[in-house]
Amino acid sequence: MQQIMIDNRNIILCYGNPAGYLSGNEAVVDAMFQTEELSAFLKKQNIDIVWSDGVYDRLVTVGAKSFDPEAPPLKNCRLWQLKNDTPVSMRFIAYDVLTQKYGEPELSNYTPVYDSAVETNDLEELYSMFRGEIPGYDGRQIAISDIIELYDATGGEYYYCDRMGFRQLDVDQPQQTMELTM
Repeated sequence: MQQIMIDNRNIILCYGNPAGYLSGNEAVVDAMFQTEELSAFLKKQNIDIVWSDGVYDRLVTVGAKSFDPEAPPLKNCRLWQLKNDTPVSMRFIAYDVLTQKYGEPELSNYTPVYDSAVETNDLEELYSMFRGEIPGYDGRQIAISDIIELYDATGGEYYYCDRMGFRQLDVDQPQQTMELTM
């Protein structure tokens, strides 16, 4: 048995573990499998490599057998909520009202309360997820005025949770990471 192989569904297996998948002529591989051995295997086949966190978790959660490598690559998700010291009048208001009174939303007024790999890029599914219980998350449920960020190594997209649906934001601020403290 080969130690590293690509199965018939374009899943990259490393010692029997789903380490990544092929998307076109690019391999999206979980960073925890970043080794010379795997790199050499993929380079030998002229496949470009993108190392990304959370790929293994997604493949295991979704199941490598039902994983669709033709689907757009999944991004990580960060949920931003207004900081406690922001004016109460900025909270839980529609995007149009916010921009009239305060201008465009600024990430400096927000703090990240969740940062992890997720199983979807669909904003409505993420909204439902953040309305339920999430293991390891003890923040409040998502609400109007929160921001969902979908990001990968190439950058992020930001979406304001509005009264009905989401508004994509044009945010020119550097990505921030969430630091967990005990």
